[in-house]
Amino acid sequence: MYGSHKKDYQECIENLHLHFKGEEDFLKYYREIGEDIVEKRFLNKNCEIVINPIEPLNLPKDLASTLLIELDEPVMVSPRSKSKIFAKFPIEIGVFVKGDEFRDPFDIFSLVNHKYTTYGDIKTGRICKYWKSDASQKIPTTDRYKEGVIQVNMMNTTRRWIEVTNMVFTGYGMKIYYDENMVSLMAKMIIQTEDQSETKFLNSGMRKGMRKSIETLRPKGTIPMKGEKFIMEGGI
Repeated sequence: MYGSHKKDYQECIENLHLHFKGEEDFLKYYREIGEDIVEKRFLNKNCEIVINPIEPLNLPKDLASTLLIELDEPVMVSPRSKSKIFAKFPIEIGVFVKGDEFRDPFDIFSLVNHKYTTYGDIKTGRICKYWKSDASQKIPTTDRYKEGVIQVNMMNTTRRWIEVTNMVFTGYGMKIYYDENMVSLMAKMIIQTEDQSETKFLNSGMRKGMRKSIETLRPKGTIPMKGEKFIMEGGI
């Protein structure tokens, strides 16, 4: 499903039914997931359709701009150390017309349920898309239409063992890459104190030859970032 499509195309995965076809002077697009149906007609029947995994923060619109991954079991990071872990994260799927200057998807859908939580104080904290994942030192197996694999390079700058339970990332600047086997995301986490760390995405695929997805999120208003970093001040 992922990639560029110039000809008629059809895909059925679980409760997803998607197809587009050139008819007369139009390209007709149809997508159905349960009762959620999207139909479009494009005046150029030869336009190229691009399907990408995108940031899991577009649906529902403008509800959250951060992703919180809770680890099934906390990870203890040794003092003054560098290490890495792999975890899973949810994905959404964006459908684009190739050549669109603004690169906005005309359709977004997801094959996973949306869950949310609050990071920080329950009254003043930030609403986050929520995902729970195992942490491992090996790349886990995933369904690439539902989940991706995130590699987190951790740096503990303190003199103490630090327990990591949550990882929070801003959606802005999320660099998603994919190939025929997996969707990937690379990030770093700098542990500054027992309760504070800094996270940032890396612009690289986990494997050679992976394609970079189109970024869809753009910053709005004031958010606790420096560039594309997120400062976790509500505990880790």
